Amino acid sequence: LHSGTWDDALAHFGRSATIYREAGELRQWGAATSVEAWLLRLRGAFARAAAIDEELIRVGEETADPVLRGWGLTELGNTLCQAGRLSEALPLLVEAQDLFRAVPDDRWVVYAGGGIGMCYLRQGRLDEALDVLERMQQTIVARGFHGFLGAVPRGALVEAYLTTAEAARGEVRRGWLTKADRLVRVFLRQSRIDIEAAPAACRLTGTLLWLRGRRGPAQRWWNRSLAIAERLGAPYDLGLTLLEVGYRTGDPAPLGRAAQIFAQIGAQLERERATRLLPSAS
Repeated sequence: LHSGTWDDALAHFGRSATIYREAGELRQWGAATSVEAWLLRLRGAFARAAAIDEELIRVGEETADPVLRGWGLTELGNTLCQAGRLSEALPLLVEAQDLFRAVPDDRWVVYAGGGIGMCYLRQGRLDEALDVLERMQQTIVARGFHGFLGAVPRGALVEAYLTTAEAARGEVRRGWLTKADRLVRVFLRQSRIDIEAAPAACRLTGTLLWLRGRRGPAQRWWNRSLAIAERLGAPYDLGLTLLEVGYRTGDPAPLGRAAQIFAQIGAQLERERATRLLPSAS
């Protein structure tokens, strides 16, 4: 899974889910199924991931199992967020986080919180994003959490810091860039173990360097992000990095490719942004 051999991982988790379902072990079925849906989302198969997520929610409701329902709500919310359906995604993630607080399961509280923060970011609600994501990061540090469930909130918080820095000037700008620098280093270390986080970690490192005026190193980090996303077969992350490169450099080629990728996988919000940035759209 975390080595990046996702075809094999999907096959194994699919078989595990079938075996557990036939044995009536629904919690174990749900664990395998939620990872299967997560991998499908990373591969850009949003419709297939959403169908699995909805099945998790349905079984969780029928069996009165808040954990199964919470897993389904979180993954469906993240899938809809990446598809650009933010108004649908956000209430699902909020409900999931409430469920996990009641269980309690703080790791999934953090994971759902990362999705909430990402939705706020995509909606332009920067202050709310920072508030949620900084609280999630505080929980990660306080509880000593490790692993992939912390990747989404961590990456989203770096993005929020960079977005805030870009709108600031002088010492304030430098302060936000310093915050981003400290956290992206942690994110990069995590991505050495959790390879699915590597495209985002490299992309964000490139953007940090670009905002600091170091354009050559920025390009190298973006190229690294693109290479890893290509190797993994992670089209959403590939599109995001192409979009970032095109936006920063003004090169229409990566923008055009990003728009095509987003159209193919159904990432509407990012497709519209990439299309607007193309010279023919101006």
